[in-house]
Amino acid sequence: MTDSNTIRYIQRDSIDNARWDGRIRSSPASNLFAETTWLDGMATHWDGLVSGDYEWVMPLSWKEKLGLRYACQPAFTPQLGIFGPDAPSKAILHEFLKASRSHFRFGEIYLNSSNVIYSAPACDNFLLDIARGHDSISAGYSENHKRNLKKAFAAGLVYEKTERDPDSMEPAIAFLRQQVPHLSRDDFRRLRKSCLALWQRGQCLQRIVRSQEGKMLSRTLFLHDGRRIINLLPFTYEAGRPLGAGHFLLDRLIAEFSGQPLLLDFEGSIIPSIARFYSGFGAQAEQYPFIRWNDLPLPIRWLKPAGDPVSFLP
Repeated sequence: MTDSNTIRYIQRDSIDNARWDGRIRSSPASNLFAETTWLDGMATHWDGLVSGDYEWVMPLSWKEKLGLRYACQPAFTPQLGIFGPDAPSKAILHEFLKASRSHFRFGEIYLNSSNVIYSAPACDNFLLDIARGHDSISAGYSENHKRNLKKAFAAGLVYEKTERDPDSMEPAIAFLRQQVPHLSRDDFRRLRKSCLALWQRGQCLQRIVRSQEGKMLSRTLFLHDGRRIINLLPFTYEAGRPLGAGHFLLDRLIAEFSGQPLLLDFEGSIIPSIARFYSGFGAQAEQYPFIRWNDLPLPIRWLKPAGDPVSFLP
């Protein structure tokens, strides 16, 4: 039985990388974002909660402000939470969240899809099983997607597998910085560093769509961990939109990898039009919870309201 007294708080430099990554990869909610390489790149600081011989683990990313440490989600990191041999029970979730709260007086974190907390706000992530053949998958595309693909093929768009490193994504990253001004320069510096580290391990891919004349129309940076292909950084130029370049890129990626035991992870969005775009490929939504707690001393607590209480939290 796991309880908060048997859960150890282990600082980053004392974590066994092989055991940690092995647990993440064998978990039903396995994702690359919880592995040490990504966390080392994206988190300002991170430590871990561990039960047993890495039977259950939970990464905790944190920062410090005004002398107070607080738990937070690294940028570009949608799901962390508790990972184990199967989906954690309510009791295990309770004990890990209780332990988290004992180390950080404030926290805003996203868990993963196996961490079911009905009282917590839920976020959507879109997944497509591409183990089926491309013909079977594309037959399930929405009519709008089929029309866009018809335009793309008629225009003779070209799909490229580029071997250039992620630094060639700089124009797209610069555009993204304009769209998400709440992210810092350091967040984007860390993104480049993390992607380069994964590129060297063959886990970062770039795919490009050009016109017949060679003009860049769409490009996306994907992560590939052998279980999921993650749609990390998609970008379609204005000239590519009326030609269906974004639809074409994802369709060709599906064709490239279909038949393999992989999930295409589109990631999620609270923007309805983007959610419709992903679901138009036949992707199904999975949900993962967001939790927040605020045990800060007064009057600091008033400066950072906790919002709606999450009754599950101890």
